[in-house]
Amino acid sequence: MSGTGGAGNMDAGSDVPIVTNPLEHVTSTFPARDATGVCTDAPLRLIFDTPPAIGTSGTIRVYQASNPSAPVGSEVKSKCSGDKIGSGKAAGQATIGGQENLTVTAYNGAASKSNSANRWFYLHVEGITPLVIDSVIAATLTKASGDYGYKLVVPIPANLVQPLAGVTATLLNFSTSVSGTAKGLPYIGLKGCSGGKLKFKGTFVFTDNTSKTVTDTAACKK
Repeated sequence: MSGTGGAGNMDAGSDVPIVTNPLEHVTSTFPARDATGVCTDAPLRLIFDTPPAIGTSGTIRVYQASNPSAPVGSEVKSKCSGDKIGSGKAAGQATIGGQENLTVTAYNGAASKSNSANRWFYLHVEGITPLVIDSVIAATLTKASGDYGYKLVVPIPANLVQPLAGVTATLLNFSTSVSGTAKGLPYIGLKGCSGGKLKFKGTFVFTDNTSKTVTDTAACKK
């Protein structure tokens, strides 16, 4: 398999510098660093010791503390609205409440600055009940080896595994279709069909560090 993608306008992960020094003139923030039990829609506040000067341009980017490579859902929606390439559904079961039905929206991200052969692939996961879920899975599409052309690496954010303190969630199903194109080419398309079959492989790593690898084939033709 081979993949192509449009010029998305977001990048993340190791390409994003991690700021460890305190912001100049900021005396406190809300929520506080490492705060727990904060509502997901709480307003973000910076308290300055002097009136801040307002410039003509600038950017504020918000990332999940548990997964710094993933921007939050509101940023993906606003900056990647033109880069939507697919959608799907998922379902999970937490240790409280009933089954959570989720919607999934797929967006094409930019090529990684550290390796232009890799592309960011954002999966925005949303749910309403029994818990409010708004999380972004920052996956990467990279070249594979051997019998496989490309592979999609999908790290599950900690806030999906544990949406609330003391609450864990289990994924029941996850299905997303990708159909976007760029310059007339599909985001993921066939480069060839050797022997009339496509080979697939998936490796799944669980929270207890065990893993399971499955393989399959599908018929194809030139």
